[in-house]
Amino acid sequence: MAGPFPPSPDAAASAALHTVQELLREGHAVEVVSPVPSAAEHHGPLAGLQGAIALARRARSFDALHLQVGRGLLFRPEQPQARRVLDSAALALSLRLWRRTIADVGDMSDVPGGGGGLSGRLIWGAIDEIRVSSEPVRNHVTAVLGMPADRVRVKAGPQGSEPVTWPPRTAAPADLPPWQADGPVDWASLTEAVRERAAAERVRLLGGPDEDR
Repeated sequence: MAGPFPPSPDAAASAALHTVQELLREGHAVEVVSPVPSAAEHHGPLAGLQGAIALARRARSFDALHLQVGRGLLFRPEQPQARRVLDSAALALSLRLWRRTIADVGDMSDVPGGGGGLSGRLIWGAIDEIRVSSEPVRNHVTAVLGMPADRVRVKAGPQGSEPVTWPPRTAAPADLPPWQADGPVDWASLTEAVRERAAAERVRLLGGPDEDR
């Protein structure tokens, strides 16, 4: 998993945490890298040439890469156009090294310029599956960004009539004990709590530990 992660208050960080919990419940081994220090095991640049190198180095160690697209991931709109294209080309090459790449773009609010232009086409073309928050966003991704419809999926989530609220910076993720995001030690404890909760849930669903089956 690459993307924002708690204690960041961004919606993308909450979505990344939810995806990690789901993957752990399914029995996957998961490591998280975020663009800034967080509860993730690793942190470092996830955009530009440095981001491309960092992701390329990890490609052979994992079966899949989940990108939770948020601020500081994939794109650097502050750079001149020529540099953005160069960065995107390098990043696209690194993404193609992975066996499978999934990008969750949510409602596209964290994608500069709506993901269009040459930089966007380079990156989206290197991704196997794009996950979006709604059908209108799916239509945008297929029509404007040119992604094949069979590679764009609407995520399950709250109905339109249900308000979506995000927790404050120090709020505990759902089903986890309260915690305080005061520093790296506390952030690391969140990751450990997520793993323990997911392992217990998996044991419950399977009816016993793996070695007993």
